[in-house]
Amino acid sequence: MQGYQSSMNDAQTPDGQNEPLLSPVNASGHAYVPTAYETAMSAVGAVMGSVCCCLAYQSVNRGEVGLVTQYGRYIESKEEGLHYVNMITQRMLCVDTKRTTHALNKQTVLTSDNLQVQIDGVVFYHVIDPMTVAFRVNNYYSVIENSALVALRTTFGGYTLQQALEHRAEISQQVCTLMTPHMNKIGVKVEEAQITDIIIPAHIAESLAAQAVAQRSAQAKIILAKADVESAQLMKECAASLNSPAAMQIRIL
Repeated sequence: MQGYQSSMNDAQTPDGQNEPLLSPVNASGHAYVPTAYETAMSAVGAVMGSVCCCLAYQSVNRGEVGLVTQYGRYIESKEEGLHYVNMITQRMLCVDTKRTTHALNKQTVLTSDNLQVQIDGVVFYHVIDPMTVAFRVNNYYSVIENSALVALRTTFGGYTLQQALEHRAEISQQVCTLMTPHMNKIGVKVEEAQITDIIIPAHIAESLAAQAVAQRSAQAKIILAKADVESAQLMKECAASLNSPAAMQIRIL
């Protein structure tokens, strides 16, 4: 098929002036009509060009940091917004820096009196060093969970079960303190750790209930004994007062 050629003759207007033809013509002077293949290829080219232009821009959401790498090497960080990224040579990884929670469900720990209990807790944290989290740690979620589990077991090992039930807030603070140095090394700041529940086995719960009943009964007896002592002391003082002549005279009157 012969290529496009410009028309050598211009179209005649009603007033006799020449007007250039807008449609391409072939060698025979007829208007050129592209084939279906050429039309399809033009459409594909237009679509691919549009897609490439769209993919060249990537967005960084609020509370995230975009880390741009070129040929696998870090080159710069991007704040929130829309940024141009060369889709052939560059990649952008978005790291979430917002406050995040990590649940610790049913972690088994041993108290100082050798009783096994299960702990439910939660850790609040946020990323402070996106580069370390993205490029130097394989899975920082797993590191957080393992660090929290070690801190829980270490802390509960210093308390009896009764003490753990009474000092839950203190234990939570100690867990956070133990986790902080390890988390700072991977670019994560632990804001808070909370013990949400201490699950006690049924037989231990029954024993604790019986112990509580016995303690309350003993305290009640102590209170009654103290009351008897105070009552006897008052009666003794009263008797001593009545033995005096003045008291006897008042009693007679």
